[in-house]
Amino acid sequence: GVEFSTKALWNTRLQFSVSPVPSNTATITSANPFFQSLNGETSQKVQFSFAPYIGSENQRTYNRVDVFQVTPQINADLPWGDWEANLTGNYSRSTTNAVVTNGLDTAYLNTALSKGIGGKYLDPYNINLTNADILNKVTSFKSGGVALQKLVQSQLTLNGTVFELPGGPVKMAIGGKYDWEGFYSNLNVGVIPGKPYRGSHRVVTSTFGEVHVPVIGDGNRIPLAYSLDLDVSGRIDNYSVFGNTANYKLGLSWQPVEELTIRATRGTSYDAPSLADTTPNQGRIQLQLYNAPN
Repeated sequence: GVEFSTKALWNTRLQFSVSPVPSNTATITSANPFFQSLNGETSQKVQFSFAPYIGSENQRTYNRVDVFQVTPQINADLPWGDWEANLTGNYSRSTTNAVVTNGLDTAYLNTALSKGIGGKYLDPYNINLTNADILNKVTSFKSGGVALQKLVQSQLTLNGTVFELPGGPVKMAIGGKYDWEGFYSNLNVGVIPGKPYRGSHRVVTSTFGEVHVPVIGDGNRIPLAYSLDLDVSGRIDNYSVFGNTANYKLGLSWQPVEELTIRATRGTSYDAPSLADTTPNQGRIQLQLYNAPN
């Protein structure tokens, strides 16, 4: 017989957080009318905060993650004993939008501190004495971005009994898998309008097999060997970006008595980094907006 099924998922997650406004360290010179010399020096490095003006916790972060996934599956009985075929597909897509508001525009800040803007300067000693227009522009910095991740997969597996042993049926499974992965990002309020998405994609093709051998079972039990099973599996993965990996696993399961099972395994594995991990920060969700000084 043939059986078809599918699963679908749609999920939206919203997150909002408020964090403390960070302090700043900058250099003020005698060109700034608010400069206060202590020992005749003409410049000072000062540490200050905008918290007295905008509040101690006013940096806000908004995140929205939308996830869609559909996974169809077909199971079919094959005309060879208990063999069956399984074909599975998957399409997944996630979009992440992140925006940080009420950040500090450091470029505008440094200009207002050192050269002034329209004859108005920043006072780092007493922030509230600074012109309100300057303060509003310095504290209206926004950052954020959008990231898009896609995954397309298909897998075919065949499994069934190869032959019988006194301990039970020897089972085998063989199959192949195809993965297409993509990660892309863009500025959500582009500094350069229409700037295309940046990112990368890769293709992973895999072949795998597994054999389960019941060395001792119902038909040939002996003292201190209620059952003994051997499992051997192997997998070869080909990554379009860096080549092949081959891994194996050996497993042994021994039951000296029915109430006690002792297992041992040995194998290798390879966990490839995701595209999001290997994409440079400047290509992910980095955004900076500046108010250009007059």
